[in-house]
Amino acid sequence: MLIEDSFPRAGRWDSVGLDCGVCKHQANAKWPNRQRNYRCGLHDMSLTIELGKNGYMDGEWFCRDFEDDGRAERQAVEHFLAIRNRLQPRVLYQFADDPYGKHKRLDEHPFEVIMARKIRKT
Repeated sequence: MLIEDSFPRAGRWDSVGLDCGVCKHQANAKWPNRQRNYRCGLHDMSLTIELGKNGYMDGEWFCRDFEDDGRAERQAVEHFLAIRNRLQPRVLYQFADDPYGKHKRLDEHPFEVIMARKIRKT
């Protein structure tokens, strides 16, 4: 199901200010994450899909089970809670690269696809 990216950009450098890095469930978030062991403790799943080659997070990502650890942007958390029931379980959402352009939908990455990619690489 396609979800419109209607989140306010109120964070630093025009970001949303909500991502796995500020979720209570994230694990091994030491930047840069050169060991590439960044993961979700709730879903017991690798989050290396979120990392750029330099070991820093590439974009902003979240799932419907996101829980603010106190560092997320307040407006983004409020918006997330308002649309949470529309989000699919076991899907990692990525904010649009250009929310002001044509592509205004959240990119969807099913957990099963993410995990299958990891299995093939090892």
